[in-house]
Amino acid sequence: MSPSWRDDLRVGLCSDRLVVARRRRGWRGSLSRQIVPAADDPVAALKTISEHAAISVVLSNHFCRYAVLKSSPALKTERDWLAYAKHSLNATYGNESARWDVRVSPAGPHGERVACAVEAELIAGLRSLPGLRSIQPYLMSAFNARRNALAGRPAWLVIQEPGRLAIALVDGGWKVIRVRSADGQWHAQLASLLDREAAIDGGNGCERAIVCSEDEPPARAGRYQVEDLSLPRRAEASLRPYLMTLH
Repeated sequence: MSPSWRDDLRVGLCSDRLVVARRRRGWRGSLSRQIVPAADDPVAALKTISEHAAISVVLSNHFCRYAVLKSSPALKTERDWLAYAKHSLNATYGNESARWDVRVSPAGPHGERVACAVEAELIAGLRSLPGLRSIQPYLMSAFNARRNALAGRPAWLVIQEPGRLAIALVDGGWKVIRVRSADGQWHAQLASLLDREAAIDGGNGCERAIVCSEDEPPARAGRYQVEDLSLPRRAEASLRPYLMTLH
């Protein structure tokens, strides 16, 4: 990596703000956090603060469309999987999907994969940043950080950010992924939202919900047992607004 990179910058890119964690390099490198308003153009706002920084971006679920791709003997190559992903997204979203940059995750333990689509213009803008090192959807970042807690037992994974809930059912592999608009009353609505997704999935009986939220989550949501795994162990509650950058 170029020695000109003075900082490591981890950024949660949202539609109205940047969630920023900046670590200065060196043996006494300091860590600072800030929320940067960016309602007009998040990428332009990122450019103004990212000079001489190695940048890792976590994309808000506001920007992402997801599809669960079931395995099939007909899917033999990566090109096959990508074509399948684009077909699935087109079937759901129509011609709008032609503007999207589509990526497919590696195969899961049961062969299923996740397709993630983002506006190609947004991805191109991020790739124009000299220090860009990675772009990761928030769903996948949050899942990977909590993978051990999910292993071996079915669970709903609920990822909350202001105005948005991503809800995924993980049972051996990915079963359901939905992204919903959500207001400040999402706590009261969580049980009914999970019931709705369970009904769409054919009545899955999973009653365990792992929550990753910027708000304090409910202790319980109807029949669902809530496990708050938002913050790393012993982290202060004041870090919740910076949740996108903690892993």
